[in-house]
Amino acid sequence: MTIALDIFGALLAFAAIGSAISKLKKVPDVMEAMAKVGVKPNQIPVLASLEIAGGLGMILVLHLESSSSPASPLHCNSSVK
Repeated sequence: MTIALDIFGALLAFAAIGSAISKLKKVPDVMEAMAKVGVKPNQIPVLASLEIAGGLGMILVLHLESSSSPASPLHCNSSVK
């Protein structure tokens, strides 16, 4: 099950980064959709940078979890109280 979650997390991260790139490139369809939902043009770069940060954060967490060992801080050990 963790392999499926890793794959889904990676796809979600790359989708967020791809969405941000389309906003930064000002793709006409994307800009029209942003205007339709009320996003101001000066807010789009901020939204895109937050999407990039979220995507990179997800990739970083997936990388850290895949390389974690029982001694690492990301490893959950429910027997420790």
